[in-house]
Amino acid sequence: MKTLQNIEKKDFTDFTMVAELFEGVGVLLEQDLIDIKRVNRLFGPTLYLLWDLMKSVIFAMRKGLNEPFFFSHYKYLVNRLDCFRKKTHYKTRDP
Repeated sequence: MKTLQNIEKKDFTDFTMVAELFEGVGVLLEQDLIDIKRVNRLFGPTLYLLWDLMKSVIFAMRKGLNEPFFFSHYKYLVNRLDCFRKKTHYKTRDP
């Protein structure tokens, strides 16, 4: 698992681009400018996979930058998608 200390510059750029994309989609969802159904169709379970791979680095960045809400809309997006998929009987991360 990558940590903030051992992530390479190119990987960090790629990481940041993905995180910013999902942060932006989370903001759009929070502001009711995009529908959760569209988010599900666009990203579905891929969102879970990427969050699981990225969350340890995001949490380290939050701590290191003393910004507890850094990329919080990305997490909001994951939570909202999880609720939607449970409510509509899609497969979620829970067994």
